[in-house]
Amino acid sequence: MLMKPPGWNRTWLRVLLGLAVGLCVVGVLLWPRLARWHAFRQAEQALAGGDLAAAEAALLPYWHDTDTEQMQAAYLYAQVSRRQQKLGRARRALTVASRLGLDDARAVREHTLIEAAAGNFDAVGGSLYRLHEENPDDEELAAAVARFFLKMHAWDRAIQTYSHLLQRHPDRAEYYLRRGEAWINAKDYRQAAADYRRYLQYFPGDYDARYNLACCLLYNLELDAGEQERDRCRQLQSERLENHLLDGLIAFLRGNLPAAEKAFRRVLETQPQHPLALKYLGDVYLLSKRPSEAVGAFERFLALFPDDPEAHGKLARALEERNDPRDRERIQKHREFFQRAVREKYLPGSAQATSDKPK
Repeated sequence: MLMKPPGWNRTWLRVLLGLAVGLCVVGVLLWPRLARWHAFRQAEQALAGGDLAAAEAALLPYWHDTDTEQMQAAYLYAQVSRRQQKLGRARRALTVASRLGLDDARAVREHTLIEAAAGNFDAVGGSLYRLHEENPDDEELAAAVARFFLKMHAWDRAIQTYSHLLQRHPDRAEYYLRRGEAWINAKDYRQAAADYRRYLQYFPGDYDARYNLACCLLYNLELDAGEQERDRCRQLQSERLENHLLDGLIAFLRGNLPAAEKAFRRVLETQPQHPLALKYLGDVYLLSKRPSEAVGAFERFLALFPDDPEAHGKLARALEERNDPRDRERIQKHREFFQRAVREKYLPGSAQATSDKPK
């Protein structure tokens, strides 16, 4: 039997202890970096999944305004803050990230998205559109461009952009809501109703979306369905003024002008400058052969929305029915405004007829 050299156990024990100490030292040195890397991965995954609270929680231990080593944390924190609509904090975080070496491409993109979220399209509209053209598959840029089109009242282009987004992301409820808004303004109430119905599958308790759905159904003369949605609106929020507006619209469409007038007046008692109540009340007065009162209602509406062509046309009609010789110039002015708007919108080659077409 071979004898172990003297001190063999002691030597190997020293080696093992040295290895253990070395591993501990390496672990202590590497652990902060590993923990930081893991936190950033968690934040990126949470951000991609829309879990902003989890992304923020992962980043908070590593984000400080004075920390000059955390460019990635600052950049991710800017994105989280923007999506939370905490835009001041997003701007500060992006400033820190840029100072710490964030590349220009990501800095410009994030700055553009932050200002677009703030609605500052006058400042970044051109940059936003250019970035979208260069990166057509970037969902956040496409969604910001769609909001830009909504603000610019380019309804056809907004519809087109949201439709492309929904082809790639059919479960994004917000896109149905925004496209519904564009369809309403484009006067396609059937399509708008379909989008609002789809959105309400996700958020059945959203009063405003259900109110818009009720309006679309009524504008499309689906009176029974519109009444059902009116009742659901009242169940959601019985105190909302819009319930009386729906009551008036339903009564008006069913030919009950006294009930319609009562409902619209009730709205105006609470909110004297409510534009839809003024406009609908003007319609009631026109059909009731009360042109002078119709003139007053449409004039009050036009004081709020002076560029509404339909109201100009109805005011011209009310003035004409009032049959006052002193109104001749006013009749001509409002009629010309209405006719010019119709020509610009519908005649081929006109400015408005081509402005909404996708380029």
